[in-house]
Amino acid sequence: SIPGGFKRVLIQEGLPSSEVYDLHEDSKGYLWIATDAGICRYNGLSLTTFTTRNGLPDNTVFHIREDSRGRIWVQTFSGAVGYFENNRFNGIPANDSLIELYGNGQRTIYTFFIDKNDCVIVGGLYIGGCYRIQPNDGYKVLQHVATPFNGTGTRELWTDKNGQLYACGTNLFQSPTSARISHNGHLTSIPIDYNVRVGINMRTLLTANNRILFSFKNFVYEIDPDGNVTTFEFPGTIIGLDQTRGGDIWVNQLLEGTTRFAGGDLNNKGINYLKGYSVSAVLQDPERGLWFATVGKGMMFLAGLDFGYLTTSEGLPEYPISGMSLLNGNSVLLGHNFSTVCLIRVNKDGSVRQAVKSIGRTPEIAIEVASEFKGKLFANSDYTYGLDSMLQPNGKVYTQRHIKGFARHPSGDTLFGFSHSYFIWLDSSLREVKYSQSPVRFISACYLGNDLYLGGMNGLWQLRDTFPEYLGKTYPGLDTRIDDMVADLCGCLWIATRGDGVFVLDHGQTHHFVTDDGLSSNTCRSITLDSKGNVWVGTNKGVSVISNFNPLTGTASISRYTTANGLLSNEVTMLDVKDDVLWMAGPEGLCWVPANRLLVNMTAPPIYITEIIAGNDTLSGGDSIYLDYSNNRLVVMYEGVSLPNASTLRYRYRISDSQREWITTDSRELSLTNIDPGQYTLTIYALNANGIPSKQPAVLFFTVSTPFYLTYWFYGLVVISIAAIVYFAVRARISVVRRKTAERSTAERRMLELRLSALRAQMNPHFIFNAINSIQHYVLHNDSEKAYTYLARFSKLIRLVLEQSQSNTVPLKHEIELLQLYMELEQLRFSKPVKINLEIDPELDQSGLRIPGMLMQPYVENAFWHGLQPLTQRSPELNIQIHKVKDSLRITITDNGIGRREAAKLASTTKGRSFGMVITNERLRLTGRAGPMIDRVTVEDVFDESGAIAGTKVELILSLINLQDE
Repeated sequence: SIPGGFKRVLIQEGLPSSEVYDLHEDSKGYLWIATDAGICRYNGLSLTTFTTRNGLPDNTVFHIREDSRGRIWVQTFSGAVGYFENNRFNGIPANDSLIELYGNGQRTIYTFFIDKNDCVIVGGLYIGGCYRIQPNDGYKVLQHVATPFNGTGTRELWTDKNGQLYACGTNLFQSPTSARISHNGHLTSIPIDYNVRVGINMRTLLTANNRILFSFKNFVYEIDPDGNVTTFEFPGTIIGLDQTRGGDIWVNQLLEGTTRFAGGDLNNKGINYLKGYSVSAVLQDPERGLWFATVGKGMMFLAGLDFGYLTTSEGLPEYPISGMSLLNGNSVLLGHNFSTVCLIRVNKDGSVRQAVKSIGRTPEIAIEVASEFKGKLFANSDYTYGLDSMLQPNGKVYTQRHIKGFARHPSGDTLFGFSHSYFIWLDSSLREVKYSQSPVRFISACYLGNDLYLGGMNGLWQLRDTFPEYLGKTYPGLDTRIDDMVADLCGCLWIATRGDGVFVLDHGQTHHFVTDDGLSSNTCRSITLDSKGNVWVGTNKGVSVISNFNPLTGTASISRYTTANGLLSNEVTMLDVKDDVLWMAGPEGLCWVPANRLLVNMTAPPIYITEIIAGNDTLSGGDSIYLDYSNNRLVVMYEGVSLPNASTLRYRYRISDSQREWITTDSRELSLTNIDPGQYTLTIYALNANGIPSKQPAVLFFTVSTPFYLTYWFYGLVVISIAAIVYFAVRARISVVRRKTAERSTAERRMLELRLSALRAQMNPHFIFNAINSIQHYVLHNDSEKAYTYLARFSKLIRLVLEQSQSNTVPLKHEIELLQLYMELEQLRFSKPVKINLEIDPELDQSGLRIPGMLMQPYVENAFWHGLQPLTQRSPELNIQIHKVKDSLRITITDNGIGRREAAKLASTTKGRSFGMVITNERLRLTGRAGPMIDRVTVEDVFDESGAIAGTKVELILSLINLQDE
């Protein structure tokens, strides 16, 4: 079984082998563990194993040392040497010579250390002395070291802090055999009983007070600076000598554990640890935790020497502890199941004495009450018994009642006891003075002044004389099972509940603490106070301490402690504090420790950046990182080192230039993305459970590049480019405006020319001449009325044409009026009557719609003079239709004349030529009305039923969108 308080690190926890030969804590705080299956590095949370795959010369490592540069050096079974750098091991060129020297492990290795100049010193049995390997020649050459000894007798060389070499050796082949030690100018000879050539265990240690310890078999020889020798004998063969931080010397033995000598004085009585184990090395970390290397049983951990443990391995009764009471003189009285009582006394040197007895006549009963009252020990089995210092009943049965719990009156004269069904009051002689029935089952009791409070299965009660009054409905939350209570000096009652945390009854008000406030668990079994007012709570998940309670706000600070802090078990069923020593009992036994040992941990945990992912690159470390803005993801992994308490560490970090406040986290990884360009400093501290930060933070400088589009030169280029663009845009716009202005002027001039051309084409000399002749004809024939009518209409037409020539468009109404007047004049001078049909869509807004002026006149004129005038076979007829078709205006001009082909033949024989239709098309184009599928003009022949030409049809389609009123 594992001795009380020890935690074992085995293969299941990541240790590659249970054979552990050496331990070393490096300058960074990591623990290195040498095994026969590789070497491990431990950070307090996890083990990292290095083997030959990681460059280790040999997987069996015997010795671990560190040089001035912080490199870890190892010597292996084969004799080869290597050092750890850049996260892997590296062999040295002299390894081939070393392997040959040691016969590939056939000769015993004793000496391996690194001196102040980083020289490697090796030596051992049968290798012809000791050798030095120097860094200035690249660790290539073995140089023999001159020592006071010759031949194969040199056993070990070592150095003090000043670099002074020390040596020991033997005369193996002389009779009698002896070991000789060179120290402080003295050559001391120690007779040894050497009779075999193998299996010799010789160890040496230079102590802090400048003494040499030399061991051979089961003897230790202490040599003082004057050369005097003192011999000490031990029960087991000695396989290691160590001195820890506090100066204690540990003598490690085969199958006999290790013996500690406080202060390094071997004349004092030593205390043995891990009896039955073969301990090869002992190391103490900065937080006073002790690490033990064993051969065959892995590595063991003890939280500290100020912790005391008592389990069945140390003789504690195997029955569970059912009651505990602290006595004077660092003693404790325990009650167990099966009517067993145990009195424990802890001596100043840490040794423990205990007495165990069974009392009572009913052995099945558990002793839940075992304490002291008015100088008398008593324990409650089937009756309440008085006990002497040897736990013998003094022959008197003080009461024939079984008590489950008790409370002392503040006056100290009365003891109140209770059981499942009654109350009892005892005087200073433990005699019954009062008795009453109990209506319910109670579990705990406590006096607050003269008021007696009871904790039951269903909550809080107060005893009024002999009758209990239920308070579970008066105070919210106090209607649950109450396991323990304690009153403080301020008049507050602290209440531990089984499942609902801790309550404080503060002069009629209640405060509540649960796991969300920092409590280890809501299942609270025991509660007590120390001399400083701290409230200690035992739970099923460790111990919690409530401190700095503020009754005005109901707030407090809460700390938690578990087996990681040295507790024997996380399940603490009983606890109490006396003389500032905390005692804890649970299913695994008894544990005690000075209360301030848990409350205050001033050790600052070191912190290191272990890995960096910068963009797509993974780095093992570095002080400065450069990130490209296009890929500025940064992940920083870090760890604080606390060998015994790494799980309780928290971290605090800040990034300069982006945040002013410190951020606290439990995470050991920081991920940053989308970082603005700039230079940053990341500062990270590790914090222990008491908030003590690292002495030196981990610092990372990183720079995020500025993209070209955020640089000043780019801003300047953008400004210049914008100015150039604006300049050329303005110039282009001016050019466009000038061109459009010129085009508009040209178009306007062209339109004016077209208007004049239209006037000339429409009001041609023939028309004017014929009109005047007609007027003259009517005058000569004294038809003055017709001459007057013709002349009036002719002048009106001239006036309308002149008016419309001033605008690009005219209302449809005016255009129709001009067209009708024109057709009347043409009919007056036409040789034969023409039937004219004018059909206008009544839905059209003739006043609102505007069309190009004199648009239809040229087509009507063509119909009169080119289609109808030459017609002889039928009566001339002209049909004009103006309709709205969807979003367009359709104008159809149809005549029943001779057709376009015959008209073209006749036109070719005449001197004049009509440009009216050509001019109209040009006008439409210039006014933007000749685009495809928007406005169009079609001219086509009309055929009769026999297929002969029966006239000409002109169709004009104009978009109504373009005909809005101007």
